Amino acid sequence: MAENEKKTQFARLRERIENSGFLAWVLVFGVSIISLSSFLEAIVKLRENTKALLPIEHRIAEFDAQTHEQVLRAAKAVDALLLRLADEGDEVNSFRKFRADYRAVEVELRNLSLRNLSRPLNQVSAKQSEVLLKLWINLRKLHATRGHVTRESVELLQRDFEGMFEEILRLEAAKLRGVAQ
Repeated sequence: MAENEKKTQFARLRERIENSGFLAWVLVFGVSIISLSSFLEAIVKLRENTKALLPIEHRIAEFDAQTHEQVLRAAKAVDALLLRLADEGDEVNSFRKFRADYRAVEVELRNLSLRNLSRPLNQVSAKQSEVLLKLWINLRKLHATRGHVTRESVELLQRDFEGMFEEILRLEAAKLRGVAQ
């Protein structure tokens, strides 16, 4: 019987709460305050966590005219060698004939890569230079192994290298404007 009485008392209390408009408003207000507090706390934490990300222009290296010129020189050297390879024809362009040219371009690309690695906040450009250098070394090794490269291969390589140099120069131009794209 005591248990039934407790249930009845609980049911009466619940009914009073449900019928009390004031208590409902207090509960809604309390829940709103707690939610607003949690929301504001989340905003504060988000700001603290993203301070390192803002503003983005301070996370990239500044424009360097010498690096820009070096990219243009390297692009010119790559393009010149690839054009000579294409002009020679498939059977005439033996690797031995172009070994010194490959080395000269590789030196230029290694120098560009080293320059980009040495500059602070320049990780993206350093990675671009590293990929470009690896592609060049792979081309040299392929040419040395096969003895010659086909005109079709050279034409594809010209497009690939041209695209890579364009992207590198696009990033350098963004640095000049002070905006990462």
